[in-house]
Amino acid sequence: MFIPRAFEADFVSFVKQERDNLWDYTSLVENGKEAVDAYREQRFNAILMDVQMPVLDGYKTTGVIRMIESRNGTHTPIIAMTAFALKGDKEKCLELGMDDYLSKPIDADEFYATVEKLTKLKKQAED
Repeated sequence: MFIPRAFEADFVSFVKQERDNLWDYTSLVENGKEAVDAYREQRFNAILMDVQMPVLDGYKTTGVIRMIESRNGTHTPIIAMTAFALKGDKEKCLELGMDDYLSKPIDADEFYATVEKLTKLKKQAED
């Protein structure tokens, strides 16, 4: 799983503390370009995508990742995580290739349920 550093410090701290229990590999990135580079170097169970990342925003970053995946026949769940909570924001994220959407502040139960659902679906598709 990779996570943009721009997320609230308490969420990043939580993920760092829990990553050994939750995921095999966790990578924190500073911006969309680093996210694409991390994706090219390592396969992830899921991606938490900050819509407002610098350099390359989350929408464009998702597009680049989906283009790479279309060439190699893979699919990694991408979960939009954003402070945007206006009508239509979730739909925009889904239309642009993200698999789900969580608005900030992040509810821990909703976060776990979303990650579990999407990673189970990915595992089923791979089997």
